[in-house]
Amino acid sequence: MRLGLFNGDPSILEYGDISAAEVCSQEHRALALEAARNGIVLLKNSDRLLPLSKMKTTSLAVIGPKANDSEVLLGNYEGYPCKNVTLLQGLQGYVENITYHPGCDFTNCTSAAIDEATLEREKLDRTELGLPGMQETSLQRLSEAASKPVIVVLMCGGPVDVTFAKDNQNIGDILWVGYPGEGGAATALAEIISVNTIQVKGEITGHLDPKEFNKIPMNDMRMRPVSTNGYPGRTYRFYNGPKVLNLAMLHFKNPKVNKSTEHGSVLNIAVSNFGLEVCNNAMITVKVAVKNGGEMAGKHPVLLFLRHSNTVDEVPRKTLIGFKSVNLEAGANTHVTFDVKPCEHFTRANRNGTLVID
Repeated sequence: MRLGLFNGDPSILEYGDISAAEVCSQEHRALALEAARNGIVLLKNSDRLLPLSKMKTTSLAVIGPKANDSEVLLGNYEGYPCKNVTLLQGLQGYVENITYHPGCDFTNCTSAAIDEATLEREKLDRTELGLPGMQETSLQRLSEAASKPVIVVLMCGGPVDVTFAKDNQNIGDILWVGYPGEGGAATALAEIISVNTIQVKGEITGHLDPKEFNKIPMNDMRMRPVSTNGYPGRTYRFYNGPKVLNLAMLHFKNPKVNKSTEHGSVLNIAVSNFGLEVCNNAMITVKVAVKNGGEMAGKHPVLLFLRHSNTVDEVPRKTLIGFKSVNLEAGANTHVTFDVKPCEHFTRANRNGTLVID
């Protein structure tokens, strides 16, 4: 709608004559690469294994049914990519000696087995939250046999239970790449794994649930938890059950909070009582000091959450109200400022559907 695609004959509108050459232009392909770089998420990095040293890394073993599959990078309802580049091909551009195996030591080498390695696609819904087929068993055995720590790369559009990998000391890293897009995605992942200049920049958009979560009826879409029957609720805002990994896993070390003012508490005041002028002028500025304590330059999102006191019933456990990405050189620091609007960020709908502020 905002692109104006429904404003008459599309062939005479602004985007009506885009050619294939424009779609596959260097500018657009560079943007796809940058998006992939920013979207990959590091879920585990034991002993700072990643990125691997290009000087010390002389060989890699790449194992898995999707390592040489370019289609998995695109997800569903994808268009035709400008150029297909698999993860294996991307890594081959950075590491000279690579051994590749689809993992058939633990699964049958048939087209049916490749389908079994797919957890979900069009006309195929998920039945569990673990890795499909024998992939978990394969990774467990591989980690036991490997002389070096194993790096697990997850290509999926939804959460999976990777408790086995998180708790396995022989698995050094877990990378979540989602459906990262065309050729640039493989390049971005290869940079992160094998080049000592690219840091992982992404953040997961929600928590990862354990396998047991599939016991919750899929047609029960209540957001808030129910203490009487153990229903844990849904989404990061309300869910109070066990988690494999949480949203915003990065936490501040020795946080300090300076309170400039203190106010009494008021509950259940309708936003309409304040009036438009008061709400538009009300503003709270939050300033956060951020330091890159690592050895490399990096980019990372700073997330600001709102948490209500326990005295307010049925409010979210926390709500994301702001985020900003910062680029910092190693050892550098900066301040990130957020503008918090009480009439927008502190409000909730009560049982009558009225927006109130607490």
